[in-house]
Amino acid sequence: MYVLFNQIIEEVNLEKSLRNALGNNEFALYYQPQYDLATGRIYSFEALLRWVSPQYGNVLPAKFIRFAEESGLIIPIGKWVLKTACSFLKSLHDRGYNEIVISVNISVAQLMQNDFVEMITNILNEVSLDPTFLELELTESIIMETLDTNYKKLERLLQLGITISIDDFGKGYSSLSYLKSLPVNKLKIDKSFIEGIGSNKDFTGSIVEIGHRIGLDVVAEGVETKEQLDYLSQAKCNFAQGYWLGMPVSADEALKQLEGI
Repeated sequence: MYVLFNQIIEEVNLEKSLRNALGNNEFALYYQPQYDLATGRIYSFEALLRWVSPQYGNVLPAKFIRFAEESGLIIPIGKWVLKTACSFLKSLHDRGYNEIVISVNISVAQLMQNDFVEMITNILNEVSLDPTFLELELTESIIMETLDTNYKKLERLLQLGITISIDDFGKGYSSLSYLKSLPVNKLKIDKSFIEGIGSNKDFTGSIVEIGHRIGLDVVAEGVETKEQLDYLSQAKCNFAQGYWLGMPVSADEALKQLEGI
């Protein structure tokens, strides 16, 4: 009982600190490179949120995102993430790296907002970024559970030229049959399948093949060994990211990666 009480108090205090984090500039974005396996070059960066709290130190997203979603704070935080990530990409384009794409994770609460598409277009206009260089990642479960409500929103985003990617594919519904009917153009294989490449190569290769057959680009996340990377290249997976290829880094370090420093 005492342990449970302390846990509740800690969670209340954490949520209270989270409410002030955005205004106190405690959030930062890190960027993990995604490589084009055909060229061996960086194709995009995934923007990853970090919270550096004066009280709690580096707080992992797994620990605070739930509070952000339950409290509604994910809406302003998500907007900040999108604008910061798009501004970072525009700065790369201005330096001549004008083929790089930015990928941003979207929560169900953001997607459910009536003005979600307008918010995205306003940010793109504000930072003068072409929509074709923005990729929005939504988990398989979010897309399926809200499809009736948000199908038209996803279609509108695609019409603007924005890429819609199914994140963590295979973790939820684990079905390939519905992909043809979804308003998406990329799928990201869940890292659990990449971890199992040593013993389950054929299955991972089948996901890549079927994805291609229905016109989707395929991304592998969580690549941590050369064996995994070599297999994915042979299977003609389009893109890959993971610690073997590059850790999440600050904006300055991401630029250095592009510069080859």
